[in-house]
Amino acid sequence: MTNKKIITLIIQTITLTVSVIYLSKILSVEEIKLSLLSVDWKSLWPLIISSILIMFLYTIRFCIMLTPVKVSFKNVWHGIAINNLYNLILPLRSGDIIRAASIENKMSLTKSYGLILLEKLMDLGCFIAISLTFYLFGLKYMLLATVMIVVGFLLYVLISSKLLQINKDKIHTNIILQKLVEFKEGLFTQWTFTALIKIVIITLALRSIEIFSIYIIATACNLDLSLAHYAVIYSIISLAMAIPAAPAFIATYHAMALFILQHFGIMEQEAISYTFISHLFILACGFSFGLTSLPFVNLRFKKQTPSP
Repeated sequence: MTNKKIITLIIQTITLTVSVIYLSKILSVEEIKLSLLSVDWKSLWPLIISSILIMFLYTIRFCIMLTPVKVSFKNVWHGIAINNLYNLILPLRSGDIIRAASIENKMSLTKSYGLILLEKLMDLGCFIAISLTFYLFGLKYMLLATVMIVVGFLLYVLISSKLLQINKDKIHTNIILQKLVEFKEGLFTQWTFTALIKIVIITLALRSIEIFSIYIIATACNLDLSLAHYAVIYSIISLAMAIPAAPAFIATYHAMALFILQHFGIMEQEAISYTFISHLFILACGFSFGLTSLPFVNLRFKKQTPSP
């Protein structure tokens, strides 16, 4: 086991332990039962539509990110679904590796993994930038935040070519250096301006629909906060989910969500309802899309042919 995996497992153990201790002090089975009974379950039906739309947009965006490599919409959909499923049930974000391997004969494993990592970093940075701007400065500054994100991506494209300049003679004689270059090619992918704009627009649309989904859950749980608060709450919880944790984010998600909601003055019963329903929504999406895609994905790690 590598040092990186050992460190990740240690962080997971510490995170899970702290979360369980925190939850054991503030929760009881009876409180959870009463909180779930108070939820307006009928008002949650729009989540079915939003979850499908979110999955559709993630698939479209990754198809664009793969350019000029052409992978069918169906294969990308199944790859993302399997990615999410395995991240829920396995530690060390194993789903990311499996998704990278599912892009068969199109792109090297290390390059596709670099591209997936880029997607994760882009989502996290974009969401936090928009939500914090929304919360701190109001709705009218959202356009400014959007422009800044576009400019940031443009600067990223301009500097990426410089970061890829490595002596080609050394690459062919050093397998480790070759894999490093392939990873950097994925992490510092150069898109056309048109593709870049499409990626930015889809990313903004994804964040908006995710916030809407949070709003639906919050309304069903009788939470009374502004849309800006929901954006900030979701961004902080997303950060918590990025920390190495137990499979399915058990305990870690609940501890962070309850802590943040109570910080914003939400009553305990409503906070418990929101936390468990939102986590159930994540699990339902991951397992429903993942299990239906499982028969269509070849999980054998075949030899990948590097992309040009």
